[in-house]
Amino acid sequence: AAPDGVSSGPPSLTLVSGASGRVVATDETLDAAYWHQRTAEAAPAFENCVGTLAGLGVDVVVEVSPDAALRTTVAEAWTAAVGEAGSPVVLSSLRRLSDGEGTPADGSRGGFVQAVAEACEAGLPVSFAGLFAGETRRRISLPGYPFERRRHWIRS
Repeated sequence: AAPDGVSSGPPSLTLVSGASGRVVATDETLDAAYWHQRTAEAAPAFENCVGTLAGLGVDVVVEVSPDAALRTTVAEAWTAAVGEAGSPVVLSSLRRLSDGEGTPADGSRGGFVQAVAEACEAGLPVSFAGLFAGETRRRISLPGYPFERRRHWIRS
């Protein structure tokens, strides 16, 4: 059963199924049975997905998952399927944290913001005006020179 206020329907964008490797038909419903089949698959049709994306002329792949697990795999499968020249930009929106302090396991500085930076670096159009929309920012005063000639020693 779906949660209150949530309904499923045909995708409004072209969606490639990880279960079949084909484009999801407009009459195909992405209901609980679809997602159950997707997660129950032992070996998703990954190579078929890559081939379908290449056939659609995709030049950017954004991985939306709790880890950047497919980033390298997509690049390798794409190169094997269509060659080096056709490889897309692969962005990962999240990164697995390796410690309790928010440091990603791959040593990068973050997930979403890092993906936006990589998109900009790849020459993709980025709307920076909306990037942090709704967040409150404020200026704070910092010393112009470290410690501003004030001692900050612990007295014994």
